[in-house]
Amino acid sequence: MVVNKITVNSNFNFLQYLLRGNLLFLLLILLSLNSYSQKVAVKNPLMDCLVNYCGSNDIIINGDRYYNMSKGINGTPYLLGDSFKNGTVFIGEKSFTGLKLKYNIVDDELILLHEIGYKKNEVVLNSEFVDSFYIASKENGVYFTFYSYRALNIDKDISNYFRVLYKSRYIFLYKYEKKLYKLYSEINPNGVYGETKRKLFVFSNGGLFLLKRRSSFLNRFKKYKKELKSYMKANRIQLGKSDDEKLIRLFGFLENVCKKG
Repeated sequence: MVVNKITVNSNFNFLQYLLRGNLLFLLLILLSLNSYSQKVAVKNPLMDCLVNYCGSNDIIINGDRYYNMSKGINGTPYLLGDSFKNGTVFIGEKSFTGLKLKYNIVDDELILLHEIGYKKNEVVLNSEFVDSFYIASKENGVYFTFYSYRALNIDKDISNYFRVLYKSRYIFLYKYEKKLYKLYSEINPNGVYGETKRKLFVFSNGGLFLLKRRSSFLNRFKKYKKELKSYMKANRIQLGKSDDEKLIRLFGFLENVCKKG
């Protein structure tokens, strides 16, 4: 997988010296060079080096500025609320820890809070580069794991990101959805976001399969249909309504049945 890498100018050490002792002088140079580069449309390597030195990372900051269009709309477009959560993003062999993330499930976008000093920007991470990410679901350190369509090598049209519910012989995944309803009233003058919905998929043999209901689940695993049907009935499991804990136990049971042959 090809990842955009940061390139540093050969004058980088000289820049460090300038930044330590001659910041005002450097800023004057930068302003003049930036003004000139804007007029003649040429690349400003000195400005690029300064951005690199100050901590911006072109690998992770590879996306568009995020404009929050949900202000004034009742509800939230985000999976885990409006606030940013602790998270980690994986791009190729690189991991970026200590990030502030939130996941907009209406637009299927992963948002990063990018901070340099006192400046804060919200950035939509480019899904063509993100392989997976963790995001804190609670303050107690519980994390949700998401795979991108890239990591699964599937069609982007289905979704950019899928939450991993269970991973063993098979990978069971959620795709989250939410809609904006343009139902304008005194209570909702700008519209309202609907409830969070989920779709359950299984990733098997390089393919992604939607499990709409119990029948589709049992037919997907026909060899173990009798055992699974009995287990689901005894534990009152419904694919579309049961909580994560029950489904994880079901998939663990499937794994054990598979091992027995």
